[in-house]
Amino acid sequence: MQPLSSPFASPDYVRYLVGSTCLNLGQTMLGAALGWEIYERTHDALALGYVGLTEIIPVVLFALAAGQVADKYERRHVVMLALAGMIAAVLTLAWLSLTGGPIWAFYACIFVTGTSQAFYGTARSAMLPRTVPGELLERAVTISSSVSQGAYLIGPAIAGLVIGRLHLAGPIYFVEAVAAGIFLVLLAGMQPMPVAPSGKAAGWGEVFAGARFVWNSELMLASITMDMFAVLLGGAVTLLPIFAKDVLHAGPEGLGWLLMASPLGAFITGVWMSRRAPIRRNGPVLLWVVVGFGFATIGFGLSTNIWLSWAMLCLAGGFDMVSMVIRLNMLQKLTPDAMRGRVNAVHSVFIGTSNELGGFESGLTAKFWGPLRSVVFGGVGTLVTVGLTAWKYPSLRRMGAIPDAE
Repeated sequence: MQPLSSPFASPDYVRYLVGSTCLNLGQTMLGAALGWEIYERTHDALALGYVGLTEIIPVVLFALAAGQVADKYERRHVVMLALAGMIAAVLTLAWLSLTGGPIWAFYACIFVTGTSQAFYGTARSAMLPRTVPGELLERAVTISSSVSQGAYLIGPAIAGLVIGRLHLAGPIYFVEAVAAGIFLVLLAGMQPMPVAPSGKAAGWGEVFAGARFVWNSELMLASITMDMFAVLLGGAVTLLPIFAKDVLHAGPEGLGWLLMASPLGAFITGVWMSRRAPIRRNGPVLLWVVVGFGFATIGFGLSTNIWLSWAMLCLAGGFDMVSMVIRLNMLQKLTPDAMRGRVNAVHSVFIGTSNELGGFESGLTAKFWGPLRSVVFGGVGTLVTVGLTAWKYPSLRRMGAIPDAE
């Protein structure tokens, strides 16, 4: 059998890529719709923060168990069951939106979608290395990340257009249900992916093995920790409905354009990276792109012009894309297959904590300091985080090519 020359020569990778892209498109539309609807109904920045808090609670509660499930059972089946739960939750959201249901019920559905994501996110990430040969993994990760950013680019614009024309968010929730259903069908057509044999993976006593693995890997711990605090402090996405309505006076269409700026920067950067040789000096590049992300965040916070704000978000997305590709390649290459579920679970706790708890932090600080100070403070905090990481972990400063798992 001839070796594959491209990830696209693998039917399973194509199915994975198409299904993940559909799901990411639906999710980014869902996020835009939820943010706009909840702020439109409450006019409270803290209500947006509660969305992030509600999403992160199930990640913290269930991620480690989800990692063990992904290392114990067929990963495709884990993702399919979790997607079924996601579909039920978003259909309920659609009904609540169209009937004017209570806000607390929205948060209950968000908790269910967060629980589903804790399981399917972990298992889905662990599946990717099994869809292509090892020598194509870095390119497969870059392509997958780039295409996902393309979905994030299109989704908010579509969501903003639909809400602006119909003044309803309910139809967008139906779109997410269809997207999850497409991925579920594509997963059913993929080849079985039994977990690589490991004497320890089957026992529930090994549920914390992923945390121990990350703790003992200085490179992985440094990169994940830096990203967690950078996004926790520097993420401004949660506040975009406030900026669109109250600072930039751009309305729902403007919100859609702002939400697509960061994915556009990431998509362009990802396409550029996919056509170049792999990064050689991964450690220094990782540190510098997070510095760029921090300065772009500060620029966004200081801007009162929608086009300048859009450009800063676009730059932030480009810097974040480079960081994400390096981090994901580290995660996949440094981890043995039998532990990928549990290590991906730890990664999801770190990243989920930064994204969703960061949303709560942004909403809380915006309520008391105002949105501009909240974002600028976060950007400065990101720069401080990079400095502390570079000082604490000299091995990250020196890292060149990413080593393979032992």
